[in-house]
Amino acid sequence: MTLLTLKQTAVRFYDAFNKRDLEALGQVLQPNWKIHPDLPRAGSDFEKYKPISIALLEAFPDVRFNVESTISEGDIVAVRAVITGTQQGFWFGAPASGKPIQIFAHDFHRLEDDRIAESWHVEDWLLGMRQIGALG
Repeated sequence: MTLLTLKQTAVRFYDAFNKRDLEALGQVLQPNWKIHPDLPRAGSDFEKYKPISIALLEAFPDVRFNVESTISEGDIVAVRAVITGTQQGFWFGAPASGKPIQIFAHDFHRLEDDRIAESWHVEDWLLGMRQIGALG
């Protein structure tokens, strides 16, 4: 797999969210994909990740993952992205505010056989919760 192919595969992860296509998201991930850290009370595989993905798309129907940069080394792709959207639904205990967010995501994806096998994923939801008025 070339470095360009690695990057293109990783970007497909974000494109699936932008297209609201969870089937495409499942296709870019290995069947035994793991996310780190584990999701609270859920675990780390795609079937457990899917409800959180659905909740995000419902709370922020206009959500966009804007990939700002990627770096590849070996079988790892690092991604820096900006997430934007307007809260139109319930999110992390907060009712719809109608307010926009702009938060940051930093991810490392390990690829195997042209699909993402493992992800280390960090999003700045503390900032997002402040932006929607859920925190002081």
